[in-house]
Formats: sequence, C-alpha cells, structure tokens
Amino acid sequence: MSESLVVCDVAEDLVEKLRKFRFRKETNNAAIIRHFTR
Repeated sequence: MSESLVVCDVAEDLVEKLRKFRFRKETNNAAIIRHFTR
C-alpha cells in the first residue's frame, strides 16, 4: 500500500508555524495552543 491516508486538511500557515516552532533555537519553554473544530 503506497497510498497516503489523509485524516484532515491542515492550513499552510499552520504548517509553517509548526515548522518554525519545532526548529526554533530558543531553549525556554513555549507552547502552541490551537482549537480544532469537527
């Protein structure tokens, strides 16, 4: 099975924000709070 399963669509701006958050250089505590509607 080489198909990819799409569970939900994620906005490109959120993907970019998460990428920047994941690879950030700061060592302090941080969090991203996001509300998802069904």
